[in-house]
Amino acid sequence: MQSAGGVTVFCLVILGFVQASQGQEGLKLRALEQKLLEIIQDEFPEFSESSGLSSNDGRAESYTFQGFERRNNRNIQLLQQLENIHRNQLSRDELNDWKILRYHVQTILKGYKFREWGHLNPINFLEAPLKHRDWITKKTTQDREKYVLRLQAIPQQASLT
Repeated sequence: MQSAGGVTVFCLVILGFVQASQGQEGLKLRALEQKLLEIIQDEFPEFSESSGLSSNDGRAESYTFQGFERRNNRNIQLLQQLENIHRNQLSRDELNDWKILRYHVQTILKGYKFREWGHLNPINFLEAPLKHRDWITKKTTQDREKYVLRLQAIPQQASLT
């Protein structure tokens, strides 16, 4: 009788591992999550650098109409790829992640219609170029130089609009 109980426990453990493991569709979902992170790092260099996601070369975020169009197109492609994932092959947790990612991308796409409002305020949508003194990373002189480059890029970008 012990062997039957042992087999049952073994089967339940294996079943748990199989359910927890990512299938092909789960791997596609993780790849799209990574792609969104790369888009954010590329399109929002100031946020990316200040949050420690990556180090950039002092680029300023683009508030030109072309920048809004580019971000919109990238998110449309991401949403199309997301919709091609077979949700019935995702685990429950993966399905929740899929829903969150889809909602996030759809929200970005809905915001595209307000692109002209952001275009009028090239410095920042919510705050000023400098939130507070500690917002600038002070690890190296290069960090401050990158910040100055971004500040210098704002008037140049505004003159293009």
